[in-house]
Amino acid sequence: MNESFVRMTMLTARNGVRQLVDAIESDTLTSFVDSQKLADSPIVSSNLCEALTRLHNDDMRNNIDMSFRWATTVALPQNVAAGENIRIQSDYFGRIDEVRRELRAVERDRDDVFIGTVEHLNGEFDIEGNRAGEVVVALLLRDDETIKARVVPDQEQYARAVATHLDDRTFVRIAGRLRPGRQPRTLIDVTSFSLIGPS
Repeated sequence: MNESFVRMTMLTARNGVRQLVDAIESDTLTSFVDSQKLADSPIVSSNLCEALTRLHNDDMRNNIDMSFRWATTVALPQNVAAGENIRIQSDYFGRIDEVRRELRAVERDRDDVFIGTVEHLNGEFDIEGNRAGEVVVALLLRDDETIKARVVPDQEQYARAVATHLDDRTFVRIAGRLRPGRQPRTLIDVTSFSLIGPS
């Protein structure tokens, strides 16, 4: 399960970067962004664009080469090469940042059930020795985008988060409201916080 989660995440990132670069190079970026705004499951998000722009140094004006290599134990989709390089030229990053701003303007709160992994535990112990506090999770959204979010579970839920963090075969299932914005985003109004273990 963990392998498929990671592969799905990386394939989504690869597809998003590939389509974004293709749209820039074919001068179809405006129509591409419009299609992403209307899509129920957009392949490119403001968070992906933000992550890409953070790789670029304005002073160095560096290009970015992204290499994708896949394990041979799991079959790839037919349109994905086993070995692939995607180059993002330095002058593309200004346009990518424009896409980020456009897509961020249409983001809304998202009420859903989210599956993810526990990345960081920031809780503290109270005087009774119980630990609770903020948890940072990596959530795989229904459109196959992975984002980081902060959530503050209760003590019982925090104990489940600890168990998940200690076992990389285990995931969390959280029902709540995901707020838009920069990562890590905020997950509020949590109504359930459960574990998904290995079968």
